[in-house]
Amino acid sequence: MFEVSLLSTAISVYALGVAVLLFFRPSEQRFSPVAFAGLLATLFVCALAVGNLMGVGPVLHVEYKGESYAFANILITILAMLAVLFLERARREDVLQALKYQATHDPLTDLPNRANFVRTLETALADAEDTNGSLAVLLLDLDRFKEINDTLGHPVGDRLLQELAARLTKRMPRHAMLARFGGDEFVLLMTDVPSASAVQSFARSVLEELWQPFWVDEVILDVGGSIGAALYPEHGTTPDELLRHADIAMYKAKRHHSGFEVYSSADDPHSLRSLTLTGDLRRAIDANELELVYQPKVNLRNGTVTGAEVLARWKRAGHGQVSPDEFVTHAEQCGLIFPMTKWVLDTALRQGAEWRRAGHDIEIAVNLSARLLHHAAIVPTIISLLGKWSYPANRLALEITENAILIDPVRAMGVVAQLADLGVKLSIDDFGTGYSSLAYLKNLAVHELKIDKSFVLGMVENGCDRTIVNSVVSLAHDLGLSVVAEGIETLQTLKMLAEFGCDVGQGFYCGRPMLASAFENWLEFDMPEIPIVARTPQKKRVAASSAWSVPAQAVAQRA
Repeated sequence: MFEVSLLSTAISVYALGVAVLLFFRPSEQRFSPVAFAGLLATLFVCALAVGNLMGVGPVLHVEYKGESYAFANILITILAMLAVLFLERARREDVLQALKYQATHDPLTDLPNRANFVRTLETALADAEDTNGSLAVLLLDLDRFKEINDTLGHPVGDRLLQELAARLTKRMPRHAMLARFGGDEFVLLMTDVPSASAVQSFARSVLEELWQPFWVDEVILDVGGSIGAALYPEHGTTPDELLRHADIAMYKAKRHHSGFEVYSSADDPHSLRSLTLTGDLRRAIDANELELVYQPKVNLRNGTVTGAEVLARWKRAGHGQVSPDEFVTHAEQCGLIFPMTKWVLDTALRQGAEWRRAGHDIEIAVNLSARLLHHAAIVPTIISLLGKWSYPANRLALEITENAILIDPVRAMGVVAQLADLGVKLSIDDFGTGYSSLAYLKNLAVHELKIDKSFVLGMVENGCDRTIVNSVVSLAHDLGLSVVAEGIETLQTLKMLAEFGCDVGQGFYCGRPMLASAFENWLEFDMPEIPIVARTPQKKRVAASSAWSVPAQAVAQRA
């Protein structure tokens, strides 16, 4: 019996050691209830074993062939130890599952996180490759979210994100996944995509959901967003490529305020095409490989040609004609817009000087990028080039967009004022398509508004476009500004503009963009006869109230 009691005591001590290790091991739940109960049970059995060894306490005796054996300690200890181990293992599995969930899900919104999304995307790409399928990755970034955090506090921002996650989850179609990458950035995965139009339709539905007001802490919040999409296999074959390209498309949507954009390599400053485009464009500028074409601007009062808008063209060696939108946008992104614009101004002013010597007083109109409106060297460069070709400043027109002014209104108005002091003519291009600049228009030293062709092209059939054009003409004249309408493609459109009192017209009906030599021949032999249209009586212009009649320095100070 002594040997049996000694064995039971040894087993009890072993069980005690196991319980202590379970109790004090590093863990999310160090003070596990199961381990604590096992520890108490083991201590009890241990005390019982010691008591039996000393002949004190109850002992379960089993008689066998006249011999008495004490099995109580051994049996209870083994059962207690097994129970503790089994229950602790079950608890550990629960803890591991909880940790795994936390590692793959966003704690705020309970959505899958980046790591989870990337793993799912890898699996989806493998399936799409095997089945020759397609999928789309959409990146959503909220507008004005930082303003909400700064104004109302991060707790309100967090609850807004939770509400948004709940809304979007309900919108998710079958075979789609929504995840949060952090901050106000969400990403969506669509598998079995039938077409790009289906992706666009889904993205628009998400944006419509964002446009619905959010009620957070008795505050109504209006939140917009921008979405960029990349499609497999057109825009990438790996998670990294698709996510990066969706990010590029999303930032394009933010810049253009369009809401949704699909990735295009032309927008990617880091693509192979983009890298080679930069080098080729730089060489083309240095080697005078760009070409300028000139589109006539016609006075609608008397049918004479008053000027020409200068447009750049580039035939890239080995690639053919490059879209102006592509290489001009690229020049802005890679820092070549200043040397390119300097080359355009230099070449155009030289040509304008030649035409003046030949008896053609043609106003040269050049587009000025938004980035250049804030470039320190732009004004000195224009002064230098005007002097180089002895070209009168009042026969140079610079066309700038509304959005270029709104990027930094104070600085923009200062630069515009300096150019106006030189005598350079300033024109607001694409008027009506940007965010309203009427608040700045009265203080800008500009001379002309240019109505965007999107209104002119449909004005004959569309009453709203017609009303907008007529109103812009009246507004400009009331401010003492002249008006140019671009996009004139029919005689009917031209006559209607003339009746409204529009000053200058531009478009395919008046004349297409031409090389300098063709422009000269067109002036001499091919220029169509522009009909003189009887006009509706217009209000007399009040020149004294016009922005450009005010000294530019005063305008800059007032801004």
